[in-house]
Amino acid sequence: MKLLRRTLIFINGILILSLLFGYLRQFTDPGQGSFLTIFSLLYPYIVILLCICLVLLLLIRSRWLWASLLALVLTSGNTIRQIGFHIQPDIPVDSTVYTLSTLNIKNNFRHKKMDQSTAFIEDFKKKNSTFLVLQEISGDQIRNIANALKLFNIHLHTNAVTVRAEKFTPESFSKKEGLRAFNDMLRAYSENASLRLDEIRLINSEVNHSPYPVILAGDANDTPYSPVYRSLRGNRQNAFVKGGLGFAQTYNGLIVPLKIDHIFLDKTFFVYNTTIEKIDYSDHNPITTSFSLIRSHLTANY
Repeated sequence: MKLLRRTLIFINGILILSLLFGYLRQFTDPGQGSFLTIFSLLYPYIVILLCICLVLLLLIRSRWLWASLLALVLTSGNTIRQIGFHIQPDIPVDSTVYTLSTLNIKNNFRHKKMDQSTAFIEDFKKKNSTFLVLQEISGDQIRNIANALKLFNIHLHTNAVTVRAEKFTPESFSKKEGLRAFNDMLRAYSENASLRLDEIRLINSEVNHSPYPVILAGDANDTPYSPVYRSLRGNRQNAFVKGGLGFAQTYNGLIVPLKIDHIFLDKTFFVYNTTIEKIDYSDHNPITTSFSLIRSHLTANY
């Protein structure tokens, strides 16, 4: 019993340290501390495992449960970016409510070596989104889609993980070459994050001078626990944090639950609910949010 108790406390300590590493990643320079990236990518799993440890420590009446609880509470602002606790409200019928969906449609609808445009069109006919924001789509395909794009598309520089990670197997980590390749992948992630920050500076140079309320939506190629996320969000609202419920995953290509697609809205908008739907015609899942313009702002400025 003592050995089991000590093992549980040791695992709990490792998880707390991993959680803190993942939390700190968003405050570091993307070009440095690439080893922190793995904790950022696995952050939601670490939270779930730490919650399980917390329950087990409670059952054995260990004082270490307070350390787990403190770590979870202090980092809860990060957790709600991917695990939503927002109860979905009824949308008032007497208000003007808009719906925005963003989706990376995978190489001009070429997913699983098939043209998925028909499946997409049939699906989004039912959704009837006010705004449709697409990435990886050509001009010709845009004209084939019955909805006009009314926002800027954001598809930041690749993170180099989604392409390389599929090549790894459990056996590859037992070899020196596999570990070297894994380290190279994390380094490439960090280097590409620096490029994404440069792109965000260009985006912000435009939106910061906009006289109108701004919405940023699209594939940011980075998790909610990164400096890229913090820079892109700025002081805007995260649509999932404000209106999401459940576990958020927008990239389907890996076991790791990546949430790399985001919707950010100025505080002049009121978010009702945000959903992430699992689909099979792209390697990304669409995010859809319902929102309205706050009436006081509408009256004052228009």
